[in-house]
Amino acid sequence: MDSFKLHFMASEHMVYDGDAESVSLMTTEGSIGILANHSNLIMAVVPGIVEYVPAGEEAKALGLSGKQYSVVSDGLLKVENN
Repeated sequence: MDSFKLHFMASEHMVYDGDAESVSLMTTEGSIGILANHSNLIMAVVPGIVEYVPAGEEAKALGLSGKQYSVVSDGLLKVENN
């Protein structure tokens, strides 16, 4: 499966910064899933659960495998240049 760079930030720290296979979350427009080569977009995120699947050596080094979950509040989703 293709992967993309994911920069998942909280207000005071980085949650995850590395390759990912997918990200799913709720926006003001509804549920959205992001995969590699997704079109560019900017959307408002609503409180809920973000599900992401880390990929690559960074994830292995952190001991991350399979789906990861995080609770989020209001925020911003930006997809650009894969």
